[in-house]
Amino acid sequence: MDIRAVAHACIQWRHLLIWLLSALLLLAALLRLMMTLTAGNAISIELPLSPVTAQNAPRASALNLALFSEKQAWSPFAVSEMAANDARLRDAPRSTLPLKVMGIVHQRSAHQSLAILSDNQQQFTVSSDNALPGYAANVAHIFPDRVIVQNRGHYESLLMESGSPR
Repeated sequence: MDIRAVAHACIQWRHLLIWLLSALLLLAALLRLMMTLTAGNAISIELPLSPVTAQNAPRASALNLALFSEKQAWSPFAVSEMAANDARLRDAPRSTLPLKVMGIVHQRSAHQSLAILSDNQQQFTVSSDNALPGYAANVAHIFPDRVIVQNRGHYESLLMESGSPR
């Protein structure tokens, strides 16, 4: 055998070995990534608390891989993140419930306030901590212009229409 042929064969085997090792490393990295993603590991994000609202600030939650899953979506108005007497409750988003606020009798004590709600031309009166008939929702707080309900784990606002009597 010629020395050139031996040298050429060694170079070819060396290139083949480099390609095989590269492929093996890539496969190992892909397997590790798949194991990490399927193990349900979540990335934690720590949010800094503002000194003014540190006691009422929402807790940092883990970023879940199902970012667009509405059931797991984080909200500052989640019942688990905010108490029913929190001052930020006034800013709760508008409710999707088909209820109308017909009138409110507001007292300084939240438990003495009453709200008259309408559902399909039928009216009923509720106070704080009452369940809404026909819905899996409860009244959390009554303000002079809105009723805050707990619906599907979140606080929502039922606003009194501008044409309704006060």
